[in-house]
Amino acid sequence: MPHRSNRKGDLGNYRPESSAADIDNIFFTEEGWVYRHFKGDPRDPNTRFWDEIIVAGEVDLDDTENGNPLETLSATPRHYLGLGSTDASNSVDGYESDGSGYATADIDFEEVFLPTGNSRVIGTTDKIFDVEYPKPGSGGGTPGGGCITDDDCGPDEICVNGKCEPSPVPDPILIEQVIVTSLSGAGGVSPDLGETHEYTFSITGNATDTQGIMRIEPVSAGTVVNNTVTWTDNVNAKVIFDVTSATAEDSPAIGELEVNVKTPPAGGDSYIGDVTITPVSGTTDVTKGMEYEYDVSFDGDVDPSTCYVTNTTGVVANITGGDTSLGVFRWKGKVGKSAADNFTLKLTVQSNVDVQEDDNNSEGELELTASADPWDEWGEIPAAEGTELSNWKSVAYGDGKFVAIAHAGDIPVMHSTDGKDWHPVAVEAHKWNSVTYGELPDGTKRFVVVGSGFKLPKAMTSDDGGETWTTHAETISGGYTAVTYGELPDGTKRFVAVSSDDGQSKVMTSPDGVTWTRYDKPQEDEQNAYHSVAYGNGKFVALAWSGDNRVMTSPDGVTWTDHAVTEENFWTSVTYGDGKFVAVGSDVDVARVMTSTDGETWTSHPAPDQSWRSVTYGNGRFVAVGNWSKRNAVMTSTDGVTWTDYASAPAGDWWSVTYGDGKFVAVAEGTKAGKPSVMVLDLSS
Repeated sequence: MPHRSNRKGDLGNYRPESSAADIDNIFFTEEGWVYRHFKGDPRDPNTRFWDEIIVAGEVDLDDTENGNPLETLSATPRHYLGLGSTDASNSVDGYESDGSGYATADIDFEEVFLPTGNSRVIGTTDKIFDVEYPKPGSGGGTPGGGCITDDDCGPDEICVNGKCEPSPVPDPILIEQVIVTSLSGAGGVSPDLGETHEYTFSITGNATDTQGIMRIEPVSAGTVVNNTVTWTDNVNAKVIFDVTSATAEDSPAIGELEVNVKTPPAGGDSYIGDVTITPVSGTTDVTKGMEYEYDVSFDGDVDPSTCYVTNTTGVVANITGGDTSLGVFRWKGKVGKSAADNFTLKLTVQSNVDVQEDDNNSEGELELTASADPWDEWGEIPAAEGTELSNWKSVAYGDGKFVAIAHAGDIPVMHSTDGKDWHPVAVEAHKWNSVTYGELPDGTKRFVVVGSGFKLPKAMTSDDGGETWTTHAETISGGYTAVTYGELPDGTKRFVAVSSDDGQSKVMTSPDGVTWTRYDKPQEDEQNAYHSVAYGNGKFVALAWSGDNRVMTSPDGVTWTDHAVTEENFWTSVTYGDGKFVAVGSDVDVARVMTSTDGETWTSHPAPDQSWRSVTYGNGRFVAVGNWSKRNAVMTSTDGVTWTDYASAPAGDWWSVTYGDGKFVAVAEGTKAGKPSVMVLDLSS
């Protein structure tokens, strides 16, 4: 065990009492410590010398006995050999403090200095010295007031990264704020007289050992049992929690909740309460003239199935139902076409059962943003000059051109690039019934027209967008009412026309619109008057105005199969779009629309009251036009099932509609000057 010296000052003047040849000594100062190993007889200056000296901290060493003062030593541990001499090439390799409370130094030296100043090499030697030192704060310590644990430091100090630092002042423990809430929500804030409600508190702050005692002011307002109050007086009161903490500096603290105790109104026990309107669509943006559904909810306990809406804006229907268990019923309203761009939808909810007095007219509001319906912007277009009396029967689009043909009139053809500016074409007058567009195998882009009547020709074609025409006088019996174009799965391109005349010849086909081949139908179909044909989903579908089976289908236009329909309407037009066939009829007494995905099995649907004459598909919607002037002339549908009619379309005998270049164009069969001949819905901008 090393010797300890309490002496401070001159290390060189120290004389050990023993004459032993090896003496260990530790010398402490307030700034550090020195370890020395003494060799030889300390009483004989010729034999004694310092074998090692290890210094930590700053210690002034003065070898006054031999007249060799030592330099002030830095905090880096260093190794000195010999009496009063230093060797800079020798140094302490490392110094660290471990948990045992000992400083450890690894010594590596090669030579020893003798008192005479001579030196001798004794070889490379590694020696480890474990030197005990006192704890900082008790007159000694590691360099710079170092430490291993907090126990090494003085009062109000802690050990931080090996150094004693003042202990930090901890954050105060506070309650800060007491928040009082009702466990029954708004009912506990505005309770009715006689109701019982439970209350609780929470805090902001870092106190964790809080406890609260509840009371009310005034005490006459109710009866308190633990954290529950039975309100017995209709007054404005307060629920108060006195919160305490054994450790919080701001204990006790107080929290309050204002309560308005009400006297229940006369009437039934149930009530409607506050009304909330939520759009089913999830948006408050609406289109003028369109119907929307809203969920109407309220915080009362009345049965929602007993409720209804009054005093509304533009209501057309009131639908009860929905998830009534959540206090909700569903209401449908139609936004007026004259509604302001921004308006407030107000719904007054009433119940047909006895509810609390003054609660049977609860009103809810919802701010809506309305915009005009672009599908209700039909515009009337003047016909081409000189064609005002033409009975326009059909219109088609292809290769950037609209082409219309007339059943009667002096000028039977007109064409337009935009559906608005029309140019008449004088061709042979005839009962032209239908026009379509197709591309021939050689790339020729052709409009094809078919007609009826007793005289020829029965077909004509145009390859320049309707500007010039060629009639074809081949003998084809029958009156052909409709023509379409289809490209078969095998690549075959074919025009197909159908007839409404009595007899078996109901169909003719052509590869080019010039040369036609007639095909007979079975004898039992002689009474079927086919008025429309369309191609889609790999087949041709034709609809009849009359007869037993009013639908026939064909994969190639040659071989046909009859099919029954659900309603024997006067089916006037069929089209294909969005994966389905849609047909419209002119009989107002039965279902006016039917749909089919395969052209064989059909489902009928109701539609607005009108004699519908033509239907087409474009821009994601089916559009139909009618010729009954007393009803809205246009209806649209996104699925062919649910339809909306529009009043902006001008009244007229509208017989045909087509779509192209972002526009719907319809033509009318009119024989009186002043009636519109064309109307356009432009969705291209």
